[in-house]
Amino acid sequence: MKLSISNIIWPKGEENLPEFLKALPGIGFKGVELALNCFWEEPTTASKAKLNWLSDHLKTSDLQVSALHSLTYTREDLELFGSNQKREELLDYMKRYIDLAVKFDCKNLVLGSPKARRKNGKKTEECNRIFLDFLGYLNSYSQGIMINIEPLHESTCEYLNFFTEVVTLIENSNFKNIKIQLDVRSFIENEEPLDLINKYYSYISHCQVSDPGLLIPGNQHSGIHKKVSELLISNHYSGFIAGEIINPRNIEKREYLSSAYTSLSGYYG
Repeated sequence: MKLSISNIIWPKGEENLPEFLKALPGIGFKGVELALNCFWEEPTTASKAKLNWLSDHLKTSDLQVSALHSLTYTREDLELFGSNQKREELLDYMKRYIDLAVKFDCKNLVLGSPKARRKNGKKTEECNRIFLDFLGYLNSYSQGIMINIEPLHESTCEYLNFFTEVVTLIENSNFKNIKIQLDVRSFIENEEPLDLINKYYSYISHCQVSDPGLLIPGNQHSGIHKKVSELLISNHYSGFIAGEIINPRNIEKREYLSSAYTSLSGYYG
């Protein structure tokens, strides 16, 4: 398994990104997870020059983009279960992110976006029908990019809180490019059984790792991280393990980045 890290661990701003990308290979990371909103005001309208600038830095650092995430952070007005117009705008927005993934030779998008999943008083059955229709359009457009639906804890999201809920939603569909995000933090927070990883491994294309609070995996949940790693290895998982980690105490950035790698490589390296 290969290790990747999200740029949310690093200070925001376009001016800070080159130093971050340059530091990763020396520490041991093979990939980077990109939340583009951390350095571009609106990623989907970034100029060709900016896109080429980022591509050049990725090539120079010999880094693969494991996934794009935090997709609708800059567009909190977009909703699945609001008006038809906003849903159409969200679909168009997601298509532009797929185009960005193609540009950066990235194979995964993480579809979290809790505010886009507000139910607006709709029943779950209606939300399921709307979302499946929406996913059908994305599946057809995706150009081989995997759309990974991220279960999000009920404290932050109204819809699809558990891994099993996403399985139930998509298991009878014939989607080729719609998958379920394996988020170890979600498994910890929801106390879901880890044997679900084995049972539904075919639905997994991408894996993000952290402790609750988006913290570096530590001793408190070490047994879970070790077991997840064993399950992925036994299923011959060859994708990236991406650290979705923040630095809430503003520890010196390179020191903290190195600490994240030490933890991730200890469990998943």
